[in-house]
Amino acid sequence: MAHIYMEIEQKELLQIGDYTRIHIPECFPLVNTEQQINLVERIVRVEEELKPQLDLMKQGFETMKKCFA
Repeated sequence: MAHIYMEIEQKELLQIGDYTRIHIPECFPLVNTEQQINLVERIVRVEEELKPQLDLMKQGFETMKKCFA
């Protein structure tokens, strides 16, 4: 099975983050405002943790390309 991946630029990551911050409260209408804020803050922290992982993945793919080129 072929694996397909696409590169996501910083601009696109920021757009995804902005969209998520705006629309998460819509997904949890029964949760109180304090809980919504906590969820959004946790999501932002996860996004921040994933950014370096994305960079490492890109480096790994580039290394693999060089090995098999």
